[in-house]
Amino acid sequence: LAPSVYLGVIPLLQTNDGRLSLIGPGRTVDYLVKMRRLPHELSLESQLARGVVQLAEIDRAAGQLMDFYLRAPAAGFIDTTELYAWLAVAPAELDQLLQAPPNASEPLRNALLQWLRQRQSLLEQRPLREVHGDLRPQHIYLGPTPLFIDRLEFNRDLRLLDPVEELAFLALECERLGGAWVGERFLTLYAQLSGDPPPPSLVAFYKARRALLWALLSARHLARGGPARWADRARLYLQLGSAALAG
Repeated sequence: LAPSVYLGVIPLLQTNDGRLSLIGPGRTVDYLVKMRRLPHELSLESQLARGVVQLAEIDRAAGQLMDFYLRAPAAGFIDTTELYAWLAVAPAELDQLLQAPPNASEPLRNALLQWLRQRQSLLEQRPLREVHGDLRPQHIYLGPTPLFIDRLEFNRDLRLLDPVEELAFLALECERLGGAWVGERFLTLYAQLSGDPPPPSLVAFYKARRALLWALLSARHLARGGPARWADRARLYLQLGSAALAG
């Protein structure tokens, strides 16, 4: 997804006087990935913020990503048992972290559970593939050769997803950043090129499920002493998730 960016692995050394160094003698204490720095203005996140995203560049990037998906072998199917178990505990943790208002996640959790009970068989038929795993606008760089960096290489399980879920998450993030059409374009091209047009209700569920996950991940910053903006971010995700299923 980004072969020209990753240049190698280099050791992080600790010298005899305790300093850290990348060169010279010393004891190896860790390893670092050496990467080529990319121009920030080419990131999808930056272009969304500046309102300069071009349709042709989105289509080029989406086409490259679809080729990647189509080459990825299937690796089993979605386990709804794990999803039910996660929905039983994640909302309680989120509400505890947010503190107020009480039961902030309840509407979204209930909507997700209702969808699951009505369409569980649809979800269980979706094949998993090794995808990017963390496809967000900040990880996409546009241009003549689109690049997708920071794939979740460290844990295969985290990148075993239905490609539609990954694209629904990208669409959610683009919507949060004010460029909903970009995420929708990726989904449209997936439907055209893959022969697997996803039902709109499935995309809505994936958006809502990811919204709840990222509300929780945002709120966890509060437990580590993060600023109040993380609570605002968590509540925004809850709103976006509820809107996805309501629509």
